[in-house]
Amino acid sequence: MNKIVLISIFFNLLLLTGISSASYYYEILNISKVKLVPNSDTEFNVSVKGLGSEGGYVDLIYRNLSTNLTIVKDRKMKYVFPAGTTNFEQTMKAGNVEPGNYSFEVGITSKGSPPNWRTAYAVVEPEEAATCETPKVEKPMVNETAIPMSNQTPEKVTKDMPGPGLLVSIAALVLLSRRLKC
Repeated sequence: MNKIVLISIFFNLLLLTGISSASYYYEILNISKVKLVPNSDTEFNVSVKGLGSEGGYVDLIYRNLSTNLTIVKDRKMKYVFPAGTTNFEQTMKAGNVEPGNYSFEVGITSKGSPPNWRTAYAVVEPEEAATCETPKVEKPMVNETAIPMSNQTPEKVTKDMPGPGLLVSIAALVLLSRRLKC
């Protein structure tokens, strides 16, 4: 009986010391899509949530980055509140990289928090696909019309033409202008 009481007291003391000490734990919630072309840079966001009982300063670290893909850090560390979410704005720079899909890992460094890594993906698109050219629309010449040359009247033209309501409104304006002159 004494062993059971001593064991329960021991476990209760362990629980109390765990509650009284601060717990730091952070998790990466979301990493926005990274799309870029060779020899350019783009911004992306990393969302970090505080899951512990205490907040703290968090820094992001990266590993397994492909050659010629680098992360440009604007700010080193940000404070993450307990049960709060903080967004880190990051910039990825691509050098002379072949188009394709690349993966890398984003991690968190913080006081007392266990390692936490999440895989992110970067899509490097060819330069031709990234440049968007609008198709050139040829303007009709003076003698040409934009109406298609056919014997049938298009349905859209007949639906958009004014009906007899236009004549009624013109007649009402004429009568109104005559009354105002008198």
